[in-house]
Amino acid sequence: MHLVRIHKNEDEVKQAMRLPRRDRLQRFNNIKKKGILYYNIGLKSEGKELLCERRQGSERGLAMCLGCKGFYSKRRIGKHRKSCKQNLGVSQGTLCSSFVTEASVMNADEFEIEIVQKFKDDIPGNLCKKDPTIIKLGRKLWAKSARKERRIIMNDMRLFGRLLLEVQKVAHDDNLTGADLLDRVNFEQLSKAIINLTSNEHGHLKAGLKLAIGYILKKSIKVMNGHYIQENKMKESEEVHRFSALLELNWEFIFFNARLKCEQRRQNLRKPADMPVEDDILVFRNFVTDEPKKMISDPYHKHDMHDFVLLRNLLVAKLTLFNARRGGEPARLLHTECEEAQKRE
Repeated sequence: MHLVRIHKNEDEVKQAMRLPRRDRLQRFNNIKKKGILYYNIGLKSEGKELLCERRQGSERGLAMCLGCKGFYSKRRIGKHRKSCKQNLGVSQGTLCSSFVTEASVMNADEFEIEIVQKFKDDIPGNLCKKDPTIIKLGRKLWAKSARKERRIIMNDMRLFGRLLLEVQKVAHDDNLTGADLLDRVNFEQLSKAIINLTSNEHGHLKAGLKLAIGYILKKSIKVMNGHYIQENKMKESEEVHRFSALLELNWEFIFFNARLKCEQRRQNLRKPADMPVEDDILVFRNFVTDEPKKMISDPYHKHDMHDFVLLRNLLVAKLTLFNARRGGEPARLLHTECEEAQKRE
């Protein structure tokens, strides 16, 4: 073995040689992965392609397991994590190869694992992984979220990234960053980008999306203003204040039609003429009540995945539509929350 023949004088190798065979091989494997990790950190600083222990087909893109620090194909790392948890007793996530630095490897926190690393490798996703303003916004939203609603936070970050890409397109400048969106100089380009993003191919307004962009801009103003004050960058903080004042002055001109359309839609849904027919509700209620009984009553029927999906949908419909006092709770209950509730009992 290479470690025994070439590195036999190293302290880690000497300690490993004293262990039983199985533990010794596991220790050698960890040493090897550690060496590959630091070699890849050097390659990353030089802008070169990272290496893994074995060639894994023709797939491109590597990810690092935060448990054993090994490098694997993105497509196969999920399979590795299962065995890694069993053998090493760890439950950490993975780290994208674009984030492999000594600091990120040693200090990867929950936000980076659960949010940043979950973005797709497309243009908006890569922007969300790298832009400092988007990352600061996401980190604050993650810290604020009591239930750690990952998808909502990722949607907000991705929306900000899409807005930044559209501003870059309007301004013909690919070097603009998230911080430049909060600059008064770029307000005209920002307004045009909002119009472009919130209009469909027929020119109709996407009212909900337009309001969401306005609120994400307000959130980013709070986050960056607090960041600049904390870093004692008072000039940048004053510029953000001026941008905030400019946004408030133009809020009605940009977002009034979107807010009005959302309110009209909400009011129309409450009109008696748009409410469902009572006889139809009764038919549907009888169906969601009787169908599960029929499915369960037949002892010879072999239930498959499709039956489970139908049964789940029927139960969720029964709980959410005909028990409004507790509507939506069972449908949103996660397995982890159910296990925690059982432990408390």
